[in-house]
Amino acid sequence: MGLFWNTLFWAFFFMMGFVATVELIADVGPQLVKRYTGATVRAVWLVVVYAGGLMVMIRMLRLFGSTYTWTLTPCATP
Repeated sequence: MGLFWNTLFWAFFFMMGFVATVELIADVGPQLVKRYTGATVRAVWLVVVYAGGLMVMIRMLRLFGSTYTWTLTPCATP
């Protein structure tokens, strides 16, 4: 039962970050693309690319077996 509550706790913060990031991309994403590339793009396509990239990174967790590959571990020998 403890694993369930721990997962629920961290899923809450993940979803808060996900929603905030999607809102940020939808608000200022098209303006930034227009400024840097000159192309006009709808916000929905930027959100789709973000969500797709996020799904690829989450799928990589299963491929590598853990999140340890995403963390920097200091080398034991110089």
